[in-house]
Amino acid sequence: SLHDALPISRLAKEDARLIYLLFFEEVTIKDAAQIMGCSRKTIYNRRKRILSELRSILHDLGIVGGAF
Repeated sequence: SLHDALPISRLAKEDARLIYLLFFEEVTIKDAAQIMGCSRKTIYNRRKRILSELRSILHDLGIVGGAF
């Protein structure tokens, strides 16, 4: 299905939730930490890890360096 093909759908539910909050709802790091019940440092670290994971997923799909 289309949903299963979306890179964000391959993330753990809480990781997808954080990405949605940060990039689609444009929630601040501070507010995301409050919503997720953790520290700002945890949000920074999770965001870095998740973006690296998404980069890898996109690479596996043949989407590399902005080239589709």
